[in-house]
Amino acid sequence: MEIPRVKLSHEASDTENPKTSRCVAIIDDDAGMRSMFAMFLSRQGYTVLTAADGKTGIELLTTRKLDAVLLDLHMPQITGFDVLEEAKPVLSDVPVVVVSGTSDIAEAMKAIKMGAIDFLLKPITDLSIITHTLEKSIERFAFKRQSKAYQLKLEETVQTLREGEIAAKKMQKRLLPPPSCELCGFCLTGNLLARDYLSGDFYDYFALNDTTLIFYLADIAGHGVSSAFVTVLLKSIVNKCVDNFHKNADDTIIHPHKFLQQLNKEICAEHLGKYLTIFFGKIDLISDTLSYVNGGHFPPPIIVKEDTEEYAATGESPVGIDPEATFQTKETKLTDQFQLYLFSDGVIDAMSQDPIREKMEKLRDLVQLGRLEPFYEKLKQQDQRTDDMSLVTLKRI
Repeated sequence: MEIPRVKLSHEASDTENPKTSRCVAIIDDDAGMRSMFAMFLSRQGYTVLTAADGKTGIELLTTRKLDAVLLDLHMPQITGFDVLEEAKPVLSDVPVVVVSGTSDIAEAMKAIKMGAIDFLLKPITDLSIITHTLEKSIERFAFKRQSKAYQLKLEETVQTLREGEIAAKKMQKRLLPPPSCELCGFCLTGNLLARDYLSGDFYDYFALNDTTLIFYLADIAGHGVSSAFVTVLLKSIVNKCVDNFHKNADDTIIHPHKFLQQLNKEICAEHLGKYLTIFFGKIDLISDTLSYVNGGHFPPPIIVKEDTEEYAATGESPVGIDPEATFQTKETKLTDQFQLYLFSDGVIDAMSQDPIREKMEKLRDLVQLGRLEPFYEKLKQQDQRTDDMSLVTLKRI
């Protein structure tokens, strides 16, 4: 290493020239050329390190923090190509500009392929070309490093979000009831397929006591984490009403219209910018009735009584839009062969029939033929889905 650092007396200070923070190495066996380049770059404000041979040049590249390198290709024993080969691990962080006395384009291309960023031909009569080339190379590498750092940060953020989504998905799954069970003389099944990692659909069913079965299917507007959060809020409000029923004799949970009014007020009070549609029902074995409210849920469930299939009533407001909205409970008598099929609008969206009326007729026909569940499984196999899909069934045993 012939000149550890060349700094002339008239070199610009750090405050006068930002280039004083840049460290450039010159690797060239020609002492005159090396000295001329070093003097010129020092005058321009660079910190300069020099090497008179390839071996010393490799040491510089692999042991010192450099901002750029000027490398002569034609040196005895260890050539510039050898330097590029040996220093390959660090070339992704240091721009190397090769300098050669020949105009062989093949040499230039070879050097570029080996990691050099630019190529200059000797003799260099206008030395400002060197500073222009170095600055351009340094800026390109600075941008490359920034892009790499940004990419790493982005990947870390994505990984953090993915880990959060995995945890959220597990939590959301734990909130769902068993996929199949028997409660209060009914066989209940639930199936949910999220379009994204998290679902905006949510359903639940549970026995409030020996004679009362509560169930609902909700569809939160939108997708992703924010919609999934509302499903957690919905579940917590239901749980609170159930606790109040058992501990405080509060009858909100057994009157669908009262529950939806309570749910509506609490969702509106949170100011989440989200609303949901929900079909909320109660089966009372003492009166042998189904009581329900359809809070804007579409398509409405299909009710099966003996040999007839009909859609449940519609017309109520979605939940979470108007805090003063009111709801009305509707009732229908149960029969020995009573069945109820609830599905989210993702099922309708996944069907090929058009318009909506034909899709609704198709669903009713499938229920009549006992083929709705297989049809739903077929829809789940589609590659492209525009929405979450849910299907909940209640069948009297």
